Amino acid sequence: MVVEQPHVLSKRLSKILEARFENEQETLEALKQLSSFYKENTLQARRNLRSQIEKRSLDINRDFLASFLEVKETFDLVYNDVEEMSKSIKEMTHRLQNSKTQTKQLLQQTNVLQGAKERNATEHEISTAFLKNFQLVSTNLLPVQERQ
Repeated sequence: MVVEQPHVLSKRLSKILEARFENEQETLEALKQLSSFYKENTLQARRNLRSQIEKRSLDINRDFLASFLEVKETFDLVYNDVEEMSKSIKEMTHRLQNSKTQTKQLLQQTNVLQGAKERNATEHEISTAFLKNFQLVSTNLLPVQERQ
């Protein structure tokens, strides 16, 4: 007894006919796109379908590449701007560190000079007090000059 098996093509056709495309948005969108450039169901159109799909895919990839190139160029510009800002910040940090070092040296020198000023003021007060107490005034100087 020979059991007849359904033909492979009829199985596939039955599967497609039983499918519910209303619920599959991606399939519906793909069929809409296909119908936009596959207008006639002729032998030549079916033969050219693969090359048309490949050309369309290539065009989409070229468009994507062009868009991506624009994005890359924009990112390159942003990168260059950030790099310049980084260099400027490093330069400003270096200059700030130099200013801090110079300011520290100036403060140290100011403290040394302030100490010297205070010592000089104290010595001046001591000298003034010494002269006030031990220097002869003109009335006391006359008798000393007369003795000579």
